[in-house]
Amino acid sequence: MVVESPRNLPSIVRLNNMRQVHFSRNPKIAAFLHEYDYVQEFREGVDGMYKEIEKAGLPVPEYKDVAFMLHATIRNGINVVDNVADNHVAIIKLSATEQEILEHLQNSPTLSAKELAALLHNPPEQSNVI
Repeated sequence: MVVESPRNLPSIVRLNNMRQVHFSRNPKIAAFLHEYDYVQEFREGVDGMYKEIEKAGLPVPEYKDVAFMLHATIRNGINVVDNVADNHVAIIKLSATEQEILEHLQNSPTLSAKELAALLHNPPEQSNVI
C-alpha cells in the first residue's frame, strides 16, 4: 500500500529520525483525539505503527520525500506481483477482490486507480473503462 501526503515532513522531522522525533502537524486535533480516546497516548503515531508492523513480522515502511510529496510504502510481506506464475502459495493467500485486482493489472498494467475501481464495481461486460 502506498500512502501519499501532499506536504514535506513537518518541522525537524526527517526520514532518518521520524521514529524518535515527535511532532504534531495540528496539536489541537491531536489533543481532541487523545481526549476522546481515539489515541491511546500522545506521540504514539509513527513509532506505534513501526511496533505493530514489527510485531506482525512485516517489512519496515519505505519512505520517499519527493517534490513536496511524502510517499510511504507499507508492504504486506507477500510478493505476489513478481513471478506470480511460480508463487501459487501467495495467490491462495489473496482475497477474491485482491485476486481480481491482480488479474486486471496483469491484463492492463497501466490501469489507473480510478479505472481499476470502476472495473471492480462494474463487471467488464458492463464497464466502459479499459
